[in-house]
Amino acid sequence: DGMCLMEIDDFSLFVGKNWLKFWKDEAGLAAKNAIAEAKAKGIGRFQGFCPTAKGTPKWWDVIVTPVTDAHGQVVRLVSTSRDITERKEAEVQLQQQTQQLIQLNVALEQTTAQLTERNQELDRFTYTVSHDLKAPLRAIANLSQWIEEDLEGQLSEENQQQMLLLRQRVARMDNLINGLLAYSRIGRTEVVSERVNVGELLAEILDSLSPPPTFTISVGEQMPTIAAKRLLLSQVFSNLIGNAIKHCDPRSASAGNRPDGRIEIGAIQKGQYYEFSVSDNGSGIAPENHARIFGIFQTLKGRDTQESTGIGLSIVKKIIETEGGEITVESELGSGATFRFTWPFFSDQ
Repeated sequence: DGMCLMEIDDFSLFVGKNWLKFWKDEAGLAAKNAIAEAKAKGIGRFQGFCPTAKGTPKWWDVIVTPVTDAHGQVVRLVSTSRDITERKEAEVQLQQQTQQLIQLNVALEQTTAQLTERNQELDRFTYTVSHDLKAPLRAIANLSQWIEEDLEGQLSEENQQQMLLLRQRVARMDNLINGLLAYSRIGRTEVVSERVNVGELLAEILDSLSPPPTFTISVGEQMPTIAAKRLLLSQVFSNLIGNAIKHCDPRSASAGNRPDGRIEIGAIQKGQYYEFSVSDNGSGIAPENHARIFGIFQTLKGRDTQESTGIGLSIVKKIIETEGGEITVESELGSGATFRFTWPFFSDQ
């Protein structure tokens, strides 16, 4: 049962050796102290490492007790040893793991401090971009407007068009800066989850986007109510629906009207996620461009042909992935597109 009983004194031998010689270094000193304590106090105890009779190295928990005669004099000492090798090895392993955890915590604290510093630097950069770049842009737009007003009646139609083009490009740069700021804040700004009725949220988004009257937009009847970060979910839907409106296929246009468009929005619960979909009958996306559209600053049309910063879908992708979801696109050129994204499901119904 892992125990050993031995009679010991200065001259007793075990497998040809003095009992004390089994214990080396710190264990030897502890064995001597245990003998002294046993003689003085009636019991001595220590833990030591030594080989068994078969030479197998093991850890032992040793208790030394005296045997006395009728007059109370110690006539011999007896040691009882229990094999504690497994427990000792577990303790050593635990100590090693504890040390590793301490090192990991130190590394984590250092990394957290570095991230905090980087975030502060990014916040300062964001302020610089917002203030030092946007202010001159507003000035350029205002100056061009004032020049046009001062020269009213003197500018040719071509010059007026150039002034308009200048302001459009200033507005594009302003939108691009706003997009970069929004992209940089994703995952760094704490947004609190709240109860969100997705059907009501979509109604608010559609009202703010004001789609043309030629558009038909249908929202599934079973839109859930979930606990989610309302602002982030709103940004995702606004970008996807806004893109569907913007990229409506001109070939479906009625004479003299804005192109007729159709958008369908649905939701399906899949385990711990909801899968939302936004489908349109727009111009579609060629399969070889499916991955490209989620890259930052990527557009499939010239910016002077269709106003776009090329950052909207990259913001959508980053938000969704930061929240633990995924986004995919199903589309062929000329056949519309369906964007599907998953969102963690925390029911609040």
